Amino acid sequence: MAKTRSKKEKKERTIRIVATIVAVFFLLSIFILWGMYFIGR
Repeated sequence: MAKTRSKKEKKERTIRIVATIVAVFFLLSIFILWGMYFIGR
């Protein structure tokens, strides 16, 4: 029972890490697009 609980926590932690990475890449892509837009002008 304790094993399944730890597995669930690990899964939630992995999902949180993946979500953070996706958010960081999303913000980086926005900054790059803004930079290209300003350089283009």
